[in-house]
Amino acid sequence: EATEEMCFEDDLPVPLEENEDSSIRDPFARFDTQIRITPTIFGMIGLGVLILNRQSLVFSEASRYGVDPAQTRADLCAGVLSVTLLLQGLVWISETPKSPDIEDTSEWEDAKNVLWVDKSITQRTSEELLWAWSAFSRATRASSMAIFWKGKCVMQGGLFQPGMRPVQRDFCQEVITMGKGRYLAQLNNYPAKEEFLDFLPVKTQGLLLTPLR
Repeated sequence: EATEEMCFEDDLPVPLEENEDSSIRDPFARFDTQIRITPTIFGMIGLGVLILNRQSLVFSEASRYGVDPAQTRADLCAGVLSVTLLLQGLVWISETPKSPDIEDTSEWEDAKNVLWVDKSITQRTSEELLWAWSAFSRATRASSMAIFWKGKCVMQGGLFQPGMRPVQRDFCQEVITMGKGRYLAQLNNYPAKEEFLDFLPVKTQGLLLTPLR
């Protein structure tokens, strides 16, 4: 009896094209600016309505007998809420994330594309490392990957300075000892950059270190 195999991947959403913005699937990302400015708009509207209401009350005939204390308390609460919305909107606008500067790695003059695996490791391990770099480079914007094992580099893939072999130094050893990964978002701002920029391209923006278990 013939059997038909079904692939679960057929039900997964189709990935976006390279030139298609991934934010179109996220309404919060699509209308990010409008959402951030909304509290400010409502806060200004609330203050405007409060001022008009107060003026009409003061210049009305009923003001001859004094303003009701309850009305004053209501205006105070409305004013506080409006100012809170106004300030919250300003905070959101000031915290608008800046789009990252994407480097064109093809223009890096101090980098050479390298794919190397230490011959001392097994064939199966070598194939796993090559597959890992292939998947990692296609799924992310990573430009380089180096793997250290027992104190030496056993694999490197991507862009590296010509003729320079990655070396495991103090910062890598600290990550291994602590057993926790580290992410250096702005590599040039960290003193530890000197341990990596002698074999990585000088324009490397960020660095992710993860201990192998």
